[in-house]
Amino acid sequence: MQFDATVPVARDRAGGLVVYDLPSFAPAAVRAVADPPTGEALVGAERAPIWDVVTRFMRSYLAGDTDGLRYLVPAGTRITAVADRLELVDVASIAAIGPAPSDGRLVVATVHVRDAKAGVVYVVRYRPGLVRRDRWYVAELNSLGRSRG
Repeated sequence: MQFDATVPVARDRAGGLVVYDLPSFAPAAVRAVADPPTGEALVGAERAPIWDVVTRFMRSYLAGDTDGLRYLVPAGTRITAVADRLELVDVASIAAIGPAPSDGRLVVATVHVRDAKAGVVYVVRYRPGLVRRDRWYVAELNSLGRSRG
């Protein structure tokens, strides 16, 4: 039998993580096996505008440009850019996942990101939730469900 060390944790009033006792050993947790979402290729008239808004959003988001995100998210929505300055190298793929609501799309975007400090390029995946108004906007990031009101 395999064992893991467990550490009792809780959140303090400010939302910080607190370790409140010594670790202990417990049976190893069962690990889930799940394939990453592959989605369906975007086709037709919506492909180009979705690709454009996701690319522009990811460039600003990864660069830490919260001001640049304002044009790309719907009014009343706030998405904060990453703190570390990263560079979008390439958007490798964008695919639709899940059922498409009448006013939007949930997509999975695989992107290549350069961390200049570390000198490496990462391949990462994001799930932007898009909404269509006068044009496409990114309404949420990495949320599995729609939480818009």
